Amino acid sequence: MNLLPLVSSFLLVFALIASSFLKDYSVTKNEEATYLSYMATSQKMLNDIETTRYNKAQKNPKNRAKKSDSSTSPQDDQKPPLIKTADGAVEDKEKTAPEKMKEVDKVKIVKATKSQKDSIQPEKLDETQEDEAKAKKPNKRAAKDLTQNENAKFNLMPLITDRESKAGKRRYKTAARLIKNLYGDAPFFDKSTEEKFEEFILDKMIEQGELNVKNKKTITNENATLFDIFPAEEKYHRLFYKIFQGTKKYTLEKNEKSAKKLGYPPLHHFFTYKPQETKIIINFQDTSKTVLDAHFGEEICKKILDKEKSISKSKKPFLEKRDLEELLQNADHGATVDEHLDGLELKRATKQKKKFLSSQDEKTGIVIERINNISE
Repeated sequence: MNLLPLVSSFLLVFALIASSFLKDYSVTKNEEATYLSYMATSQKMLNDIETTRYNKAQKNPKNRAKKSDSSTSPQDDQKPPLIKTADGAVEDKEKTAPEKMKEVDKVKIVKATKSQKDSIQPEKLDETQEDEAKAKKPNKRAAKDLTQNENAKFNLMPLITDRESKAGKRRYKTAARLIKNLYGDAPFFDKSTEEKFEEFILDKMIEQGELNVKNKKTITNENATLFDIFPAEEKYHRLFYKIFQGTKKYTLEKNEKSAKKLGYPPLHHFFTYKPQETKIIINFQDTSKTVLDAHFGEEICKKILDKEKSISKSKKPFLEKRDLEELLQNADHGATVDEHLDGLELKRATKQKKKFLSSQDEKTGIVIERINNISE
């Protein structure tokens, strides 16, 4: 009897079972690592929230007054008892002669240290070293932390209240360009349709915003987020979930070798929704290079950054209104200076609280972002 076919069949079945088992084991380990990372990141975020609340409570003048009242008790005002020594001198009961000498030595040491610090002058850099130091510093408009600054983002509210006017159409084109710049290389971005896909994405959010206005849904700047204009139609939920969520890591510039970007950002890193601001789309002094690029175009944006780099030694690192107007007058790109400045807030905006809090696990890179409910 030939046992070879039987043995071969047995080995094949065993290999399939082993392969299935190893695959299940790998999935289970990944799920376990993800869950543990999620829990650790969530705990870190909760700790950060509680620390923030505690620090704000400490800064509150009422709490400081209470603390100072409780710290001054009648016992603190009582002086330590005095005793007479054999030679008739009066001394504190709690302090002995050696302890007093230690205190005198401490005073001398502190005074000496302070005088030494005052005598040490910081070494001044020459002009070449200053220029090198400036070159190493990243441009403020390209800083990553701008994604957490609400004033640095494009405000979609003016598109909801006015889309048909000449100014509204210009703002709409800026928003569409920004969406294409951010998501044009994403796997879900459909380039085959006749309708521009970036306009389709924008239209769905504007429609939801118009529906909110029609239903008289009261949303204030304090509690408004982009999730208020998340399209209600279920068939679009998967697409907009990806846009709103973004990827774990992303780059805004294409890789030189692959000519592709890594991932894509969450929508709220570059867009915001401020129901009370119906005319301002961009705060010029606070916004990022990415938003400026979409509004002015790559060439003018580069000129703005170069101009700001040349005046970076001054106390005001961003362009003033007159400097910006002069730069735009010399750049003819089919739009007037007033059209370029339309929808821009040129004054430095007041600081707004972050609408989203984020926390990242260093090992896995998993990022958790939640709506900021911490009161000011």
